[in-house]
Amino acid sequence: MSCRDLVVLASDYLDEDLPGDMVSRIDRHLADCPYCREYLEQMRTTVRWLATFDEPASPELCARLMDSFRAWAATG
Repeated sequence: MSCRDLVVLASDYLDEDLPGDMVSRIDRHLADCPYCREYLEQMRTTVRWLATFDEPASPELCARLMDSFRAWAATG
């Protein structure tokens, strides 16, 4: 699995919405890739931060955040 593949699947991975074989592939990648481990931790932190707001984040903000995550992952 490449870092780019992980970025595409990251949200489903964090939501535990992937089949077991895909989770295993991601876990193997994460074991060897500190960049993707950091990427996922940043996503988890962002999700926790967004949950502190009284109202849900707008679709535009969510899209901008995902674009930022993808851009960061592309540099790793």
